[in-house]
Amino acid sequence: MQIEKFSIPSASKKNITGDLRFCTTKEKIPVVIICHGFMAFKDWGMYPFVGESFAKNNFASVTFNFSHNGISNNLNKITDYKNFEENTISKEISDLKILLNEIETGSLNKNFFNLDQIFLVAHSRGTGIAVLETANNKKIKLLATWSPISTFDRWTETQKLRWKQNGFLPATNNFSSHPLKIGIELLNNIESNKNKFNIFSAAKKISVPWLIIQGMEDLITPPKETEKIFSVANKDKTKYILLEKVGHLYNAMNKSKDDFQTISHILDITINFFKTNF
Repeated sequence: MQIEKFSIPSASKKNITGDLRFCTTKEKIPVVIICHGFMAFKDWGMYPFVGESFAKNNFASVTFNFSHNGISNNLNKITDYKNFEENTISKEISDLKILLNEIETGSLNKNFFNLDQIFLVAHSRGTGIAVLETANNKKIKLLATWSPISTFDRWTETQKLRWKQNGFLPATNNFSSHPLKIGIELLNNIESNKNKFNIFSAAKKISVPWLIIQGMEDLITPPKETEKIFSVANKDKTKYILLEKVGHLYNAMNKSKDDFQTISHILDITINFFKTNF
């Protein structure tokens, strides 16, 4: 397996960094782009394993950091607090579009890419970005969302009032030891783009095969939230799988939790779905 690291500028000139994994091949292979969720990054927990698994199954896999996820020189920890605080949904949407353009015609393009087989895999908040892009980009041919969100607006009115008063919201419950702030720009971005960021409206437009995987013990994006998304999806194209005894992070914060057994099962389902539908 080969791994090529890359760094491309975002619209705001902050870098989108990532890893392209593939096994040497003479045939054209599909490209799988993996979108991480909130407070995650390409080297967190399961993501290197996910990228490796797709590459070993004859896909080119792309794991990447959204430009404002707070990752800087330390690849294993969020340390750029200002960068993290300035993140918005619009920036993540833009990052994915730029990445797709680079894969199709730019610096990341490879002669063995099958550009008629570009697939998206996403987890948690990344699923919202992936659903919006798939609904509006005909070049995305397959979609898999793991523990999907149904809305980017995930805070109470009390939290949003405090957010507006202070100009930020603590990203964690223990602000003294983890001084991450969610900037007011994110709230303003969400509130001023309600129609544009409507995940239900986007879900209704998706016409490609779509796999939705949800854990029954997920407290962050519970099954009832996922079922609402599935209720508006094209049932002829969408497969919904509910997994027992599975939470939001799939015991995949590190390999010691369950030796990546849960995420391996999810990958098996996803890879089989992709291979069946392209």
